[in-house]
Amino acid sequence: MDPFEFDQSENGWRSLIKEEDIISIINLYLKKHPNNELSTIMFFHQGQSYAMIGDYKNAILSMSNSLE
Repeated sequence: MDPFEFDQSENGWRSLIKEEDIISIINLYLKKHPNNELSTIMFFHQGQSYAMIGDYKNAILSMSNSLE
């Protein structure tokens, strides 16, 4: 599988883990590293995962935290 397909297709990495688990992992990361250089992108990915499960309130909040 090429890198684009692995990242973007339904058969890629997202098929290996639930969105709720992704959110939990990102929450743990942000608690341990609240203000480092990756925080912005982590909030973006957290927002994506919230949107994927239909939690738009938290998706908007996370995406708002990802803005620079």
